[in-house]
Amino acid sequence: LMALVVCITVVGSVMPTLDIATKAIEAEARIRAQTIAREMADRYMPALASHNTAQIDLSVLENDNNIRVAAIVNLDSVIIAPQSRLNQILAGGPEARFAMAKASEIKEGKEDPAVWSNSSIAIAVEPIRVVDPKLVKSQVAAMALVSIDYSRNSLESDGTGTAYGMGLIVGGIAGVLVYLILMRLTMKPFEVLNDDLDQVLRGELPKVTHEFKIKELNGLWDNINSAASRGTKSTGSSTLNTEVNWDQELAGIHALAELSNCAYIAFDGALTVVGMNDQLDKVAGIRKSDSMNMSLSQVPRADQAFVKKAEDIRSRISMDPSRTAKDEETFSGIDYEVTGVGIGPVALGGFAIIYKVKG
Repeated sequence: LMALVVCITVVGSVMPTLDIATKAIEAEARIRAQTIAREMADRYMPALASHNTAQIDLSVLENDNNIRVAAIVNLDSVIIAPQSRLNQILAGGPEARFAMAKASEIKEGKEDPAVWSNSSIAIAVEPIRVVDPKLVKSQVAAMALVSIDYSRNSLESDGTGTAYGMGLIVGGIAGVLVYLILMRLTMKPFEVLNDDLDQVLRGELPKVTHEFKIKELNGLWDNINSAASRGTKSTGSSTLNTEVNWDQELAGIHALAELSNCAYIAFDGALTVVGMNDQLDKVAGIRKSDSMNMSLSQVPRADQAFVKKAEDIRSRISMDPSRTAKDEETFSGIDYEVTGVGIGPVALGGFAIIYKVKG
């Protein structure tokens, strides 16, 4: 989900930026084409009026690599300048089509300048008015046409890929940091809860603390406190010969295991199964319906390695003052973190084994 968010964010941020940049380059090319066409019209209008087109020099514009076409044409698309193409017909390409369309508009009386552009070319046409001595008035005699290729200034495919790549790298780093922060914020309350619960079961704390004010977990905290308080009330020297309510003893572990999608199995001091959840069937193939209140050695599908591991954990718990033990186990190619914790009165030797997928 974090990767999906990063991709959507990058596309949603880089694409508009590239689009804005492309539009800005196109607008700049249109303005430049209009400016050059207007300067051509103003500068060479006297030469056209005196029919001295030899004075028109467009060599500077022709040597500009970004200018595709710079020419002065009459209304029949015949080139008047530059001299190297004198009297040739401007034919082919978007420049010719645009010049013919504008010439038709001028003949109809629409003599305003015009500009057109697509994804790579900007074309501007500036009508050139000269005085007709016969009619004693000015009229459009020619057009200054400029075509600019601005595709070189736009991002090529490799440039676009670089922009997206940089966006993905930066977004990915930010996404990983956010993911780690969220993981820490969400897992820390359960780490504290686990530590407090362990101390409650050992009698070091009266109840688990509400160190993190998370409204959605208040019910879980209260249930665990209630179960833990009932369990601790039954402890003491007088309990050695009384029955223990293992369901109450395991209430906190059961709630935590279900919430964190862990598997667990619990035994009394004689290695009789006193509690487990259905998740253990998915981990070790041991079914709750076949195993409750049975000796571990008689539990179906509990092989010798499983029995030996349980006995080892029981031994380590009994020797550890904190009544905990850590180990690792592999089932069906999946690595699990194994945590053993003592439950119930210490003298009865009850314990639970919790299996959590590693990582």
